[in-house]
Amino acid sequence: MEAFTIGRNLDNSYVINDNTVSGYHAKIIIDDTDYTTFTLKDLNSSNGTKVNGQSVLSKKIDKNSNIEFATATVDVRQLFEQLENYILKNRVDFSKEFFQLKETERKYIKEKQTINKYFKLRSGLIRGGITIGLMILVYNNAYIKSIEGIRIYLMLGIGTVGGIISTASISDKNVKNKLEDLYIEYSEKFNCPKCDFDMTSKTWKFWKSKKNCPKCKCNWVKNTSNN
Repeated sequence: MEAFTIGRNLDNSYVINDNTVSGYHAKIIIDDTDYTTFTLKDLNSSNGTKVNGQSVLSKKIDKNSNIEFATATVDVRQLFEQLENYILKNRVDFSKEFFQLKETERKYIKEKQTINKYFKLRSGLIRGGITIGLMILVYNNAYIKSIEGIRIYLMLGIGTVGGIISTASISDKNVKNKLEDLYIEYSEKFNCPKCDFDMTSKTWKFWKSKKNCPKCKCNWVKNTSNN
């Protein structure tokens, strides 16, 4: 990636409208191994560059640095916002961030399964409790005992009744809400690292086979053909 240039001329990446600043005053070299390490280099400017009050020719900088170009003190927050936008626009390789999405998908699937298993387990426990309770009531009821043959049919029907009651007792809406909230959180994360293209319609493995984002064309998988 080309360096992020700073100066008075309008074709710089970051333009400073100050007569003491040179046309091409300095540049920021971006470490393309992590895109978070930056080195500021002065380009033989007329009035120099300072970082934290010290004149420098080359110096690593971060968002906490105080930076001056000639007599102009820059807004570092604004400088880094433009720098990050520049990186996002010009960067092509997003394979590291793409492979992290595999873990995002794995966690989503696991949490979804956990919610469904909890619903089934709770439903089973309630059904079992209701069924046993009804069976005891039927078995010990003197009136039912007095009616020949009816008890056996009641006992057979208790399992169905217990299932209906247990299902009704657990809010299906509550389970759906939990799954919906989980999906919303997942959909906010499972996107192209560069352009936020929605990837939730397919699996991570499917997108890996495509190698590039269909929208912004950034690389999701490194080209190893030359290795």
